[in-house]
Amino acid sequence: MAKVYLDGIAYRQFGHEVFFTTLRLKTLLAIFEVDANVQRELDPQRKLEIRTFILNNVERECAFHFTPFLFSGRKQLQKDEQGYFLSPGAKLYTIDGQHRSYALEAAIIMLKSALNAIEFIKHEEKIAKLKAQIEFLENFPITLQIYMNLNEKQERQMFSDVNTERKEAHPGQLLQYDHRDAYSIMTRELAQRLQKHMDIELYASRVVNSSTALTTLVMMKRCLVALFDGLYVQKAGKVTFQYPQQEVEQIAEAFFLKWLEIFPKHAHRRTEYVTGLTGIQIALALTVHSLTKERNISHLEAINLLLHLKKISWQHTDPIFEFLYSDEKNYIIGHSSTHAIRKIKNEFMQIIKDEMMVKI
Repeated sequence: MAKVYLDGIAYRQFGHEVFFTTLRLKTLLAIFEVDANVQRELDPQRKLEIRTFILNNVERECAFHFTPFLFSGRKQLQKDEQGYFLSPGAKLYTIDGQHRSYALEAAIIMLKSALNAIEFIKHEEKIAKLKAQIEFLENFPITLQIYMNLNEKQERQMFSDVNTERKEAHPGQLLQYDHRDAYSIMTRELAQRLQKHMDIELYASRVVNSSTALTTLVMMKRCLVALFDGLYVQKAGKVTFQYPQQEVEQIAEAFFLKWLEIFPKHAHRRTEYVTGLTGIQIALALTVHSLTKERNISHLEAINLLLHLKKISWQHTDPIFEFLYSDEKNYIIGHSSTHAIRKIKNEFMQIIKDEMMVKI
């Protein structure tokens, strides 16, 4: 087998010789190795998250980006008069990029499985689409930063340094710049309109008790997912609403404005009221979603039914939050768990049903 020459540039960084190049994913998968003495154990959940991110963007034909992968050449990448090359059987060892590499490979495997499942029914359009997606990923360009002559101790140190220094963008930052997700776009636009009515934290994913913000961009998005899809967690992938876009926006705005009618005057005071807490806000959105299903009514009608919750004091000591109340802290705790949110939602639903019966 012939040598494989790589196009790229060589330079020195941190006292080491480095080669910077780009390879097709299909080529990279054939030559990369993971050394357990250098790398951490593969995290299946992290791999799944990245795979989902990849497949969602491939399905929507959206561009996505990765930072350069870091590799150690271990003298496998050599140089002659023609340039840098890999000999047959040579491998590159991962320093940073293990989860992304395996997630990309897993995405291709999943697409190939889907292709095998439909080929026998001869659905030409779907077959052509899957083949195009597989080809796109197999040829996806991966930028590599290859350190030529690190020893194993230096590899471990670099792995440690990269992962210690790295600070992942938190959800609030991601929401500011994500232009591919319908919920993110709607949340940003909605927050701009609501700023004149309530204080919203646009950057941090959480707010301290002393903050005057009633909610955050991240919490608003989670509320919208609960409001329209009935989900307790973030939703990824394509979004399909049952209403026209203009009506969706009207419903979303009406939901948050309804807070101002049912919450106390200083609702942002988290040590005094529960209204600024994660579990309470998501539970309200889920209550609306549940009302639309149980009573076969529109979202706007269900949102108006939240007025029955005005009887709640919204204080931490209110009886409906008793199961979460901590005597030691004088505060409700554990409100953001799925179990707690579901129970709070059920309490809200019961109050609304009881109040409606009284009115009858």
